[in-house]
Amino acid sequence: MQRFSQVFGKQTCNIIGMVHLGALPDHDMGPEIVACMSKIAQEIKNTMPPSMPVGIQILASANEQAMAVAKACNLQYIRCEGISTGQTAKLEDVLSLKGHINVPLIVGSGVTGNNLKDYFYNTQAVIVGSHFKQEGQWANDLCERAIETFMHAVNELTCKDCLKK
Repeated sequence: MQRFSQVFGKQTCNIIGMVHLGALPDHDMGPEIVACMSKIAQEIKNTMPPSMPVGIQILASANEQAMAVAKACNLQYIRCEGISTGQTAKLEDVLSLKGHINVPLIVGSGVTGNNLKDYFYNTQAVIVGSHFKQEGQWANDLCERAIETFMHAVNELTCKDCLKK
């Protein structure tokens, strides 16, 4: 948990944004994927303020490849993935884990502006991707309205959190 706080700066809910790149159909995870993703990750990192953590996730459960890119580019984290995306995490599962684990609790799927409040105070971070896309489909273009609605929900919760202090 201490490492998480060092990377993200706080233990309350962090919002993790993503840049989606088109996948190559029927393409193995060869060294060219690691090379290209390293170049892209480094370019993204170069545009970010030094205080902003940058990480990586490579589709198709390419977690070892993501680790290679993270090490090569001095990224702060990787997002390990399984076989499904966009499915909402069960709140009861989150609540059953909260306070019983010694690692950051991050919900990485199915978070929207409508259900953010369910996860905001119960996790250290949420990862949002598909919700920001047209029709909630990860392969579609970004949907500005979905992003604006989500960020409005973030601002409301953040302001409420600040008032409590």
